[in-house]
Amino acid sequence: MLVAALALAVLFVSLALLLNTVIYTGNLATRSVGGDSDAVAGYRTAATDAADTSLRDANAHENRNYSELGTAFDAAMRDWDAAASRHRAVANTVTELNVTAKTNGTRLRQDDASRSFRNKTPSENWSVAEGVGGYRDFTMTVDRSELTNISATDTTDDPTDLGTAEVFHLTLAADGGTEYTAFVGQGKGSNVSVVVFENATRTATCTAPASGGTVTIDFSNGTVGGTDCDALTFEDDIDDSFTLRYDDGDDVAGTYSLVVDTPYGEHAEDFEADSSGSPYRTRALYGAELELVYRTPSTHYEATVVVPNA
Repeated sequence: MLVAALALAVLFVSLALLLNTVIYTGNLATRSVGGDSDAVAGYRTAATDAADTSLRDANAHENRNYSELGTAFDAAMRDWDAAASRHRAVANTVTELNVTAKTNGTRLRQDDASRSFRNKTPSENWSVAEGVGGYRDFTMTVDRSELTNISATDTTDDPTDLGTAEVFHLTLAADGGTEYTAFVGQGKGSNVSVVVFENATRTATCTAPASGGTVTIDFSNGTVGGTDCDALTFEDDIDDSFTLRYDDGDDVAGTYSLVVDTPYGEHAEDFEADSSGSPYRTRALYGAELELVYRTPSTHYEATVVVPNA
């Protein structure tokens, strides 16, 4: 019943997306698309949006094992494909979606808002994930009162000014040598400041006022307290595997969540199992590969797309 309910929810949202066609601006792998290019792009966008939503729903509700996750995701996408096909058939159009692969991963999470960002040991300086090819849905909500005051140094061009002050920071260290660091501390007034460095060069200082004493930082969408901070999406610029670290984790408190593309068993050293403590890990689907077909009397389009980053 839960799988059916999730599938219906995804179906209704995705049909709305399908009816309001969005033009995909990337390169389409098309043959004889002609004047149907906008419709093809809209179908592709709606399909990948549906897959993205279905991944999140499955990860939230069916995370006891990878088999249940895969079953829930496949069922949701079959239902979406059937509805999309019926909708397009009215316009003499044939569409088809097949899930050809799924990538198992792990959700790494802390729900205890009063806890510091130590691992389960607890150590304040530790690797959240190693050998990672990517992460998705990475957000953290921090309590401003638990952060180090950096109001006088949040525009510094020297990261050691912040590192020696014991400011919480996370680092993405790519195997190819590139390193990104984001320091999080108290800014001026009621603000939280996030100072981002690439290879020791400051690329941005982003600030936002605390709401209810907290600020949410979104590393996947690049926002601080809902305000754009493009420098935070540094994971998008990494092509090789990387390590994600937390340092000075005792100088922050709050919650965080992210999904990585590494297996559940690799995170036993730092995360408790399945909500049994904090922080903890659950099984998750990181992504999926889809085969799309779109045919009309004048168009034949086939493509393989990957979610995320489709």
